[in-house]
Amino acid sequence: MHYHWKGIAPPEGENGDIIHRIAIKERQFLQRSQFDEIQYGPAALKRNAQGTILRPVITAHGHFRVLKNRFPDVATHIIAHECFLRGAVITAWAERFRQRLSSLWFVEEEINDDDCRAEWQLLGKTWQGWWQNQWQLWGQGHNRKMVCSLTGSHLEQGIAVNLAASRRFVTWLWQQPEFQQSAHYSAKRVTQILYLLTEKYNSQWNHI
Repeated sequence: MHYHWKGIAPPEGENGDIIHRIAIKERQFLQRSQFDEIQYGPAALKRNAQGTILRPVITAHGHFRVLKNRFPDVATHIIAHECFLRGAVITAWAERFRQRLSSLWFVEEEINDDDCRAEWQLLGKTWQGWWQNQWQLWGQGHNRKMVCSLTGSHLEQGIAVNLAASRRFVTWLWQQPEFQQSAHYSAKRVTQILYLLTEKYNSQWNHI
C-alpha cells in the first residue's frame, strides 16, 4: 500500500509542558481518519528513483513483526506515545498479550540533562485520552517523563520505564556522516546506508 499525504497536519505552536503535549497528542489521535493512521508530511520519490514510499503504519507493523520473529518472548514493551506503534506491538505479540505475559508502556520524555544521576521522583498523576488512561509524571532534576501502563502493570514499575536506548541510538545516528548526507541519495541507497549503520551500531554494543 502506498503512502498518500492527505494534508492533515498537527497544530503548530501548541507544545507547552509535557502534560499539555500528552493531551494534545491524544486529541490528534481521535481526529485521524483512521485511529491508527498517521501523516508525516508530503513525500515523493526523486525522478527515476527505484523504491516505494509506504505508509508509516505499514512499515511499523513490518518492523515489529521482524522483532517478534527475532525476540518472540519479550515481556516488556516500551514505546513512544503514538497509538499506531501500540497497534503494531499488540498485533505482533498478540498471543502473549492475550495470555497476559507481556506489558506495554507509553512514554513521553523531556530530557534536558542526560548526565543526571539523581533518583526519579513521582510528581503526580493525570488521566488522559478517550479511555482516561492513567499517566504518571516523574521528575529528575531538570528532566521530566510521563509513563502510562496500557496493560495493567504495577504502576511502581514506572520509575524504570524510559526511552534511553532509543535516544542513545538516535543521537549516535545523527552523528554519522553517511546519515547526515542521506537526503541526497535514492531510497534504495538510504536503505543500504541504514542497514550498514545498524550493523555497525549493534556490533559496537556486542563488544561492550
